[in-house]
Order: sequence, then structure tokens, then C-alpha cells
Amino acid sequence: MNQRFYQFDNTDRVSNRGLIHALAPIAKDEYYNEHSKSYASTHIHYPLELGIQFYNHKSNIKELVRRYKILQHKSQKFHLKILEDGSSDGSRDLWLKLTCCNWTIIHTENLHEIRSYDNAIRSSSSFYFVTLQDDDLPPTQVSWLTDIFDLFQKDSKLGMIGMWCGFIGSSYFGDIKGSCRPKRKSAYIDTKLSGIPFTYVSGINQGPIAIRVDVYKLLGGFNFSYSEPGKPGIHFETELSLRMWESGWRVGLINSVGWSRGIGGKGTASSPQKWLERVRANRKNLSLVKQRFPPRALKSIAREVEISNKELKKGQ
Repeated sequence: MNQRFYQFDNTDRVSNRGLIHALAPIAKDEYYNEHSKSYASTHIHYPLELGIQFYNHKSNIKELVRRYKILQHKSQKFHLKILEDGSSDGSRDLWLKLTCCNWTIIHTENLHEIRSYDNAIRSSSSFYFVTLQDDDLPPTQVSWLTDIFDLFQKDSKLGMIGMWCGFIGSSYFGDIKGSCRPKRKSAYIDTKLSGIPFTYVSGINQGPIAIRVDVYKLLGGFNFSYSEPGKPGIHFETELSLRMWESGWRVGLINSVGWSRGIGGKGTASSPQKWLERVRANRKNLSLVKQRFPPRALKSIAREVEISNKELKKGQ
């Protein structure tokens, strides 16, 4: 497949819904200028950058800090960004109090995940960026970080790695793979790359996901059509996955072990109204994906995935 270049009408990339502020490193008594329009980060270059999309999950902060401190002690190869998206529950002040190490806080006003991640990835000086959520507590075993790095190093055409859920085949979400279906035997990943349980998939759905930064920028990033500012983004990872395959890159999935997910509840499912918004967004965005990648395109990608997985099995 030939590489393709994309330019979306993402005109609100740095949104007028709020200024972006960065603090790195942050002293406990430091405060920042609400009117500053500058974006500055003083951290050195790290191979991996992790970005936690955060909104009104104050009760999770102390445990997140504890776990990422342990990971930071075990590995100096990553930089952590807290993407504080205008919380109203005092989260920002608690992050200011507890943030340590080389961590950065970026403050925005209700951009929500697609735009928040996009801003963070485009400003990153790292090779790889991992998208994280405020209700997901990571395992403290550092292997999930080293596995990501090793897989990208092993496959020079690997553009994105999912850590939760993906699908293979010519129908959307037909053959589900990954930890999101722990009771489904067919979802188990039994192939390996560089000794790590891994499979190529047509599309990734739900984070955490690890993205090769240069490929992300090359392909135009997430498509903002999949979320209005402040609204949930659904299937945007799937759309980017398929676009990567179409452009000659590959997408894979690893088993997610040791994660505690949905802690404190999903903000986009916290009320009947928000749940209805999520259902509508799911229906709309799935329709967008299907329009962009009709059956013929999906079958072509499925063949590429099948070929890649056959090569994977031969190399074991």
C-alpha cells in the first residue's frame, strides 16, 4: 500500500474554548498565570510520553500518583503529562500539590479527549505517546511500558498498539480480540512478537493506546469529526487504525494485564442524559467509519492483517 497524506478540517485544533498552560516541573507552591498564552515544557527528551486525560476524578488522584511514582522509580524512560481538562471538583489544586518528578500539567477547558490528546501528541518530543484515562489505574509492573517500546523497535511499520480491545476481519467488531472480552476464548492473544503476546488487528477500540508520534502527524492525527468539543469521542481510534493500514502502516494489540478500569465511574455515562449522548455518538460515529471504510476497503485491510499475522506465526 502507498502512504497517503491527510488534511482534515480540524480548524479548532488549539481550541478557543480555553487556553493551554503547561507546568514542568511544578513546585508545590507554584501557581500559574491564567492569562498566559504560552506553551512551554522544560522536560528532556524521553522515548515514551504518557498523557492522562483528566476531568473530575479527584478521588483517583492519590492512587494515580502512587502508581506512577512507582513506575517512574522503576523506569526513567517516560514523561507523564496530566491533561487537566477544566475539572470543577478541586482536582487541579490537588494535582498541583502532589505532582512530582518530571511530570507536566496541561490545563485546558473542556476540550475532551480527541482534542486534548491531539494537542499533547503534537507538542510531544517523544517517539511514542500513550493515551490514558482518569478512571484507569495502571499496573505498577513496568513490563507494559517496556513491551510497548520493544514492539515498536521490532516492527518498523507498526504505527499504533492497543492495550484493551480490537477486532479482526471484514465486519466491524465481529472477531473481537483482547482483554475487553476475557471470557471469550477466541479473544485471547496466542501469537507473539519479540516474545510478547501480540497480534495485528484491523482496528483498535478504546484505550489505552500507544501511538508512534511521527506517523500520527504524518497521517493528520485524530479526525475531529468524531467529537464536538466537550463531547465524548467514540470510534476515533478505530478510524485512525484503518487509516494507518490504508497508508501502509500496521496496527497491533497486546493483552492488558493488571489494569483497574472504570474506577470512579465513566464521566460520559454518569447520568441518563450523558448516556444517551454516548449512545447517539456511538451510532453516528460508527456510521462515519462505515462510510469512510465500506466493505471493500475493510476486506482489503483484513487481508493485510491476515498476511501480517501469518508472518507473525512463522517467526515464532
